[in-house]
Amino acid sequence: MLTALTLLVSTIVAAVLSFLLSRRLLRASSSLALKIIIASSLIAGVALVLASSASMGHVLAERRWPVTEGTVIESDIAHDQTYRPQIAYSYTVAGVIYTDTTTLGAPGFGGKRKRYDVSRSLTHDHPVGSKIAIHYDPANPADSVPKTTITWDVYTKLSFGITLYAIGIFLAVGLIMGRRKSSASSSQTV
Repeated sequence: MLTALTLLVSTIVAAVLSFLLSRRLLRASSSLALKIIIASSLIAGVALVLASSASMGHVLAERRWPVTEGTVIESDIAHDQTYRPQIAYSYTVAGVIYTDTTTLGAPGFGGKRKRYDVSRSLTHDHPVGSKIAIHYDPANPADSVPKTTITWDVYTKLSFGITLYAIGIFLAVGLIMGRRKSSASSSQTV
């Protein structure tokens, strides 16, 4: 649902921006500059979409990892440049004890008070000694995640990538249509 909404919003924004940009660029810039903008937009868009797709694929793979029960061994609010939950946990796989840390996907954006409130809520929900479900990589049990959700930054990359790609497509279509109109009008005047 969120991916479909991201796609829809990105496409609408890209269409509006490219319409406004193409009218200005087609009148005011050289063909080479416009081609560079189109190529850059397409390449950056594809790169961002591929990067976000890889992240989504990794999260989907983590969801298939085996799950074991872990124990929270530390639950604090870290404050270096921003507030974020710092939760350490331990878990056992095949008789070996592993430890890891997580922020439980808490976003690093928003106002200082909001980040603090989110961090406080997450540390309150995961006090020291509480149990937590841990997904671990069977090929490397030291690699673990307690939460297998796609984070906001992946959706941001995806929406920017789709927007840039769509802008490139719309500008390319505008360039092609502009050339067809100019060649049609010049052939009619001859």
